[in-house]
Amino acid sequence: MRYSKISESLYIKGRIGWKGLKKKEYLQEGSYRIINGSNIVDNKIDWSNCGYISKERYDESEEIKLKEGDILITKDGTIGKVAMVNKLDKPSTVASGLFILRNINLKKWDTLYLFYYLQSFKFKEFIYSRTSGSVIPHLYQRDFEELMIPELSLKQQKQISQKIHSIQQKIDLNNKINTNLLELGLELISNINFENYQSLNKIVEVKDGTHSSPASTLNGYPLVTSKAIKGTSVDFSQTKNISEADFTEINKRSLVEYHDILISMIGTVGIVHLVTENPVKYAIKNVGLIKSSDKKLLSPFLYLYLLSYYGQTYIRKHLSGSTQQFISLTNLRKMPIPISSDIPAKLIEKLNTIFRKDINRIFSKLVK
Repeated sequence: MRYSKISESLYIKGRIGWKGLKKKEYLQEGSYRIINGSNIVDNKIDWSNCGYISKERYDESEEIKLKEGDILITKDGTIGKVAMVNKLDKPSTVASGLFILRNINLKKWDTLYLFYYLQSFKFKEFIYSRTSGSVIPHLYQRDFEELMIPELSLKQQKQISQKIHSIQQKIDLNNKINTNLLELGLELISNINFENYQSLNKIVEVKDGTHSSPASTLNGYPLVTSKAIKGTSVDFSQTKNISEADFTEINKRSLVEYHDILISMIGTVGIVHLVTENPVKYAIKNVGLIKSSDKKLLSPFLYLYLLSYYGQTYIRKHLSGSTQQFISLTNLRKMPIPISSDIPAKLIEKLNTIFRKDINRIFSKLVK
């Protein structure tokens, strides 16, 4: 197969550091948006959380004014997050932590093909090869320009990108359906007045992941931290790989299994994920592990209770830390949960029906 260097026929630009745009120059409101790496979430741009800059600052960098169809790639922080500019309703530009990749050769490249290739394992391998060993990881433009992309015919590229795009559209639809189902489950719980409680660790075993920092490897098993917990899914673009030996060692203490519940304990605390992978092929670090796999009938209830007003209020009241907030394992174990005899049997049956028929079906597609 032939490969082409990405810089040979595509436009690559980033913000020039010497122009010195500072965060303190950002505006609360305005007509000119600026996108940071934190605005790229799940391969999409979160426009609701962008900053604004003055017209003068926007106009001084003509080379990074965004156009529809541009692909954005993070080069600092979590390197390699990708998003596409599908629609622009305001003039927009990028901060220093992003590259713009623009397809200026439409007869050679399909833009969607490029977008999906930059989400592939091959691109992750490339990033690892250029940043491994760095004290402060950073993807330099001179390195990014060396990326080689398989040079298929335009017809083949479009066939590949359309197949992936079709799957992605189904996933997006399933996510919307899944959100509605979760809301139904939460509504069922919120309509009940519970009276008697016992601590969570009296119902199920509650652990956390490793506190050590095993070395990164190119291949191996993902190490999932709190920032990778995204509710209905685990974002593996936010993980690093560890060796099989480290994976095995961590799982002696914190084995994650089908129908366990994960909860983020540091940073953005209280994001809850029901494990639907079987078998589970990742380990965890600084993540709460609720071993509800031992009580599968109660698992959907516990999952939704942790997501509910009751569970989230308890978490907020028991946060510690000033610079970075967290909930301790002790407080997580003490969370009051309605005792089993007070949970209506019809509620348990209804929640399990929802999960068995709908949510598990959807989740199984999300993790394939």
